[in-house]
Parts: sequence; C-alpha cells; structure tokens
Amino acid sequence: KDILDLLFLLGYWYSLAKLRMHTSFSLERLDEVTSSLGRQIRYFAKHTCSKFKTKELPSEEAARGRRKARKAAAKAKKTGRAASPPSPTEKDSSKASKFKLFNLLTYKGHSLGDYVRTIRFLGTTDSYSTQPVCLRFTLKHLLTFLGRDRTPAPESLLPTHQ
Repeated sequence: KDILDLLFLLGYWYSLAKLRMHTSFSLERLDEVTSSLGRQIRYFAKHTCSKFKTKELPSEEAARGRRKARKAAAKAKKTGRAASPPSPTEKDSSKASKFKLFNLLTYKGHSLGDYVRTIRFLGTTDSYSTQPVCLRFTLKHLLTFLGRDRTPAPESLLPTHQ
C-alpha cells in the first residue's frame, strides 16, 4: 500500500508539474502535492526501505569492476610498473554486489520544493525546454515518412516556440 501511494503521488505530482499552462489554483495544488510527496518519500525511506535488502544490478557491478581496473592500469602506467594482480580479498570484494540504500540526499530530491517557485518566476518548463523543438522535428519526419515528402507539412500541425 505504501508503495502504491507513493507511485500515485509521483504520477499526480508529475502531471501537475508538466502542465503547459498554470493557474493560481493549479500552482497552489502543485505546492500541496509537493509537500505531500516530500512527506511520503521520507516515510518510504524510513519505514518501507528498511524492509528490503537491495543490491547493485549486474551492470552496475560490472561497471564498478571496469572502473577499478582502469584506475589500477592508470596508476601502474603512472608509476611505470606493470599492474600487480589483485589479491584474493580484492577479487572477492570487487565481485561481490554492494548493498544499495535509498538516498534522499540528492539534488533532484532537494529541488522538488523549488518547482512551484521556479514556475512562478520563469514560467512552465516548455518555455525554456528543448521538448517542443524535438516534437516539431519528430512530427515533420513522421509526416515525411507517411508520404507527404513532396508537400510541406501543414504549419497548423507543427508546434511553434513562442
């Protein structure tokens, strides 16, 4: 239930945050939902995450091993000696998956509280995002693919940046 509540709040927050036009009511609602989301994320981190033991993905584990090998090779090249083979304890520690904890101390989580203020100050994200340009590019190529390559795409179908 806790995970479903969090997923619902994340979806609701995202739908409010990505509106292209806001009113004072929608911004107030976004502010309320942001507060609720913050409380729900902290609850999730404190109560729900402690019930799960999460490990690195195999791809993360492999990337960590490659980084460690690159670092050892660079160190060996710098000192001018051949890289020494890792000791048995180093092999075991690099092969074992590390336990991963949910980290609340990231900029992305910290900046959620500034979203409403930023929208009030700068406007919605579509006014300074590359997404409308990408949409125009994709739509134009889609129309070309559908066989309208000899005639220009109707301007009414193409979004414009204002």
